Amino acid sequence: GRWGYRRVCVLVLYSFYKNACLAATLFIYCNFTGYSGTSLFSDYFTALFNFFLFLMIFYTSILDQDVSDSYVRKYPQLYASGRDNLDLGVKVALEWICLALIHSLLIFFIPAYALKLGTGNRQDLASYAAFGAVVSCGFINYMNLKVLFETRYFTHPLAGRGEKGGRLGLLASTWFAAVFNTAFFYVGLALASVVGDGTEFIFQMLPFWNVGSTILGDASTWAITILVVVACASIDLAKYATTLFFFPDPIAVSIERCRLQDMKGSRRGCVSLKDKATAAAAVAAHTKKRQTKKHRDLELGNQRLPSADNKPTNGKPGP
Repeated sequence: GRWGYRRVCVLVLYSFYKNACLAATLFIYCNFTGYSGTSLFSDYFTALFNFFLFLMIFYTSILDQDVSDSYVRKYPQLYASGRDNLDLGVKVALEWICLALIHSLLIFFIPAYALKLGTGNRQDLASYAAFGAVVSCGFINYMNLKVLFETRYFTHPLAGRGEKGGRLGLLASTWFAAVFNTAFFYVGLALASVVGDGTEFIFQMLPFWNVGSTILGDASTWAITILVVVACASIDLAKYATTLFFFPDPIAVSIERCRLQDMKGSRRGCVSLKDKATAAAAVAAHTKKRQTKKHRDLELGNQRLPSADNKPTNGKPGP
């Protein structure tokens, strides 16, 4: 139940996040086109946008586990994350929206200043079509990396080897999903170069004609893509580090201890915390703090309500 709750939270937040990044990037581009409605990306890129990213989040929303089942059974206080809305609440949603805005700025402006906002010629990657394709490269690559940042359980390609049904081990691997998503996008760009101009139907499917050979054969494309990914990842890592070191909650601390123990060699999950009483007391204090706040808000609300004994009589307050 706890795993399912967290998986659904990540799925919902990531779905809003990636679409917010796409909309914000297009809106930023409108400022440089006189709000003419010109799209930065091909219509078919926006139509296939969710298909370029579907497999990674699909695997995470099915297979992800932040802690082992034995650890959760041993320390049921971790279920407080669902009770207190620590994984899906207003605060968390606002954090994801802010990250979407920051990432969209980086995804757009790094290629924009490197490629003259698409105002140059076709051969120097600064044409309208090539500029949009370069932006999309950084976009897709970081959207896939973002899922990896939110994934806590990575399935190995040979996880099912030697077992019944183990042949599907590779297809069920997290790394297979990452490679498939990235390859799916780049194959689409490559097809724009190898398909002939005389094929009208394919031309309608890939309006940015011959863009693939232009951008994939230039080292600047790869350098800009890496720079975009590193810049966006730095924001996420800084956010994670700040939250963990300066604003930790007891659930996150317990999970981090579990991961540290798991990294030391325990593949079956964490056996125990070094100080179970401390962890339990921290969770209890966190829960009591929230309950006290709710109780205080309730009392304040009751004080604002007029009592039956103090109803006004003839326009004058009661005794």
